[in-house]
Amino acid sequence: EIGLYEVCLKIIDANDCESEICKPINIYSNTHIYIPNVFTKNNDGINEFFLPIIYGYQENSYQMIIYDRWGKLIFSTKNAKEGWNGTYKGREVTQDVYTYKINYITFSGDEKEYLGKITLIK
Repeated sequence: EIGLYEVCLKIIDANDCESEICKPINIYSNTHIYIPNVFTKNNDGINEFFLPIIYGYQENSYQMIIYDRWGKLIFSTKNAKEGWNGTYKGREVTQDVYTYKINYITFSGDEKEYLGKITLIK
């Protein structure tokens, strides 16, 4: 569980001599996410996908959904290693601003949801 704990180590040697040391240990959420706000679909091999970087989540809980400006679903994945390549049904979409929704559950059981906008530049 997340929190501050006091952890103690007690040693007793063969002569029944005792020694004890205690230290505070802070356990904190180890979930991190980086979500870019732009990607460039220009075939230069750099930044060609919208791919958030996430650590500390339950893999089977991840979902990312992309919508166009009119609310039409154009991409969905449950694989955090699969990014959106700027296509819909195999065809490249126009340069525009799109909306994303990302959901997942952390190892500590917290449900996270991120809503935002991603700009596609060609």
